Amino acid sequence: MVNVYAFPPVAVVARYWTVEQPVSRSRSLITGSSYVSASQRKRTLAGFDIVGWPKYSAGYLEALWRYLDGGINLVRLSSCRIPYGRTVPDAQRGVKPLDWSMPPQDLSWQSRDTEFTWVTRMGFDFTIEETGTPTVIRSTGLPANAVIAIPGEFATVSVDGEQEAIMITNKVVSDANGAVRIHLQRTPLGDGEVSIGTRETGVFELASPWPTVMNRLNLPENYGLQFREVFADERGPFVELDPWS
Repeated sequence: MVNVYAFPPVAVVARYWTVEQPVSRSRSLITGSSYVSASQRKRTLAGFDIVGWPKYSAGYLEALWRYLDGGINLVRLSSCRIPYGRTVPDAQRGVKPLDWSMPPQDLSWQSRDTEFTWVTRMGFDFTIEETGTPTVIRSTGLPANAVIAIPGEFATVSVDGEQEAIMITNKVVSDANGAVRIHLQRTPLGDGEVSIGTRETGVFELASPWPTVMNRLNLPENYGLQFREVFADERGPFVELDPWS
């Protein structure tokens, strides 16, 4: 078994989240025609630039490095928001606040004198309208005449208890009745429930040398980290751990 650690709450100032898609190429000596085919499985590549001062980032990262034990253990990462653009608030596309109470009083939560809200994500039923490129699903119950999602965001579809995050490939605008047609990069397993504006997640190994960072007087430390996705059949089984909560 391999330990998989949650990523710590650090100050990320730049990041990338993309897909490695290896292919093999060949060319006919007779006709000159070229041939390209997938050679290995696709996997996600991720990278982060992190500054050390805010949120005790340097300390968290040095602790993470010790947890990774030189690369024996792994880390769970979630995607960043790839696109820039304005949509309706998350509360209107399925994120709902959780109310806490200890009767007869309502309860509020605070962290370091700052009040915060717990939320949960509510899905919307969907049906597949078209398969292929793109796959189109239809859902209802959203705000009318509004931008619900933009290209590059993710939708998490739930079908018979199985969940997967799929990238949205169009600007999703609802009609006067709150119905939407969402273009997806691949086809879900069937009709089910969709949550809009979610994140892709995976288990990763460190793909770059761990940086040796100098502690400079009155200047923040800077960390540049790169990761490569791994799968349970390669390194598993996985044991998920969160030492930061």
